[in-house]
This record gives sequence, structure tokens and C-alpha cells, in this order.
Amino acid sequence: MEKIKLTEIQFSNIVNSNFDENFWFFELGRVEDLDGTDVDNEFLTDFYSKGINLWENYKGKIAELICDTDNKIPKEWVNDLITGDIRNFITTLLTLLVSTYSIELSLAIPLVALALKHDIKNFCKEI
Repeated sequence: MEKIKLTEIQFSNIVNSNFDENFWFFELGRVEDLDGTDVDNEFLTDFYSKGINLWENYKGKIAELICDTDNKIPKEWVNDLITGDIRNFITTLLTLLVSTYSIELSLAIPLVALALKHDIKNFCKEI
């Protein structure tokens, strides 16, 4: 499995604290729904709702990858990565999502950003 390479802009967007959970829900719904065509403003709230639904569908799959679900804590390898350079954790999780679930990188980026917004230790506790 070849590790995904993020651009500096992609990485900056993922860790940007100005992009809150609502932004990532919208982005998740948008990238899932758009095929490059323009849409009217009436569809914008649909992107947000779709993003929330996609997050609900994928957060359990993310937990399977990074959490010891029995003990509700991050797996050992995750602890090693999150105590170091966060870029390594992000690229590893993106690579796992894309390769395990055959999803596009454009969909995986908002999923990883949302997992990080929950703080990985809290994310594993919540699942």
C-alpha cells in the first residue's frame, strides 16, 4: 500500500482550526455529491445534511481502523503517531481509508478532518 502524499494546502486545511465541524460536514456532502457541475443555492443545505449522514456512516469504519473498540482507546500504533508529527497520522489514516474502503481522497480528507476535530482519544471513547 503506497502512502498518500498530501499537498501543503490539503494538510493546512485539515489542521486549520478555523474550519469547524460544520465546514467539514458541508465539504463532505459537497465532494460526495458534485460531479463538477454548478448547483443553485437551494442545494447547499442538502450538502450539509448529506455530510452529516456520511459522517455517521463512516465514523464506525474509522473507529475500526484506529481504535481498540473493546477498550475505547486508540490502538497502540495510533498513539505512537499522534504523539509525533500529526502529518504522519493524517497521511496514514488517509491511506488506510482510501485503500481499505476504496474511496476517493477528496472524500477521505473531510472524514479525517472530522475525526481530528473530535480529538482521537475522545473519538475512540465516543464510539
